[in-house]
Amino acid sequence: MSRLWGRMLELFGRQWEASYGHVDGKAYTAWRDAMTQFTPDEVGRGLRALIDEGSEFPPNLIKFMRLCRTPVPPSPGDGGLKALSHKKLPRDNETAVREMLRQVALMAGECNETKEQSYNRLGLAARWGKLGA
Repeated sequence: MSRLWGRMLELFGRQWEASYGHVDGKAYTAWRDAMTQFTPDEVGRGLRALIDEGSEFPPNLIKFMRLCRTPVPPSPGDGGLKALSHKKLPRDNETAVREMLRQVALMAGECNETKEQSYNRLGLAARWGKLGA
């Protein structure tokens, strides 16, 4: 956790320190306790997402936790949308369809992780064409 705190200080400088204080403060304790649920890879994912986002302001704990949880969408070199379009999905697997659409939305920059969205099979077919056919 002290490595994460140090990295945040490197990225945000005085803004981080003014917002969250030093390693011996209450904010550090809250962050430390919350971050125990994440693996080092997930914390790294959160840091990469934070850097990619390019914000000049430090994140709050909730936002950073969301960045750690959110998978990074495939880059164009990974096949991007074309790779997703070739995945075969069972017609009755609504969860797989939702996950595919979430990934597409993330790649397109249209996904709002804070809102719960529901999709029905007909709406998906109309918007994205035939799925799993």
